[in-house]
Amino acid sequence: MQKRPRTFYRGEDPSYDGPRIRTGDDNWDRCLFVSSDRDKAAFYCPIITVWEAKPEARILYEGSREYRSVAKGLFKPGTKMLPSCSEVVRRAEEQGYDAVWFTRQGDLGTAIMNPEAFTARPEEDLDHDAGGFKP
Repeated sequence: MQKRPRTFYRGEDPSYDGPRIRTGDDNWDRCLFVSSDRDKAAFYCPIITVWEAKPEARILYEGSREYRSVAKGLFKPGTKMLPSCSEVVRRAEEQGYDAVWFTRQGDLGTAIMNPEAFTARPEEDLDHDAGGFKP
């Protein structure tokens, strides 16, 4: 398994006050979603907020032995991804995890159940003189 990230990115427009994307699964929809891949987070919006896991934050990583234990029996052939991932989130939270990192960072990302276990700050690479973001 790759290095376990503790820094995450969220593409968001702070001025946007419209509706959020809903899946119909309240457990899933209540999570805050971030990505460990900055470029994939920017697909949602080029304005990036950086989310750093605090030292005590517990993150469950897909592919780990712990994840396999939490997800046991969920991903069988023919099962739908959303209910299974939502159940992983529910089980992980029951076991004291603050977030679940999924390997598919472009569409699933990392589900944060406890935002208090993270610190958020605006990304600092805005190049105001050039009128945009630094490459």
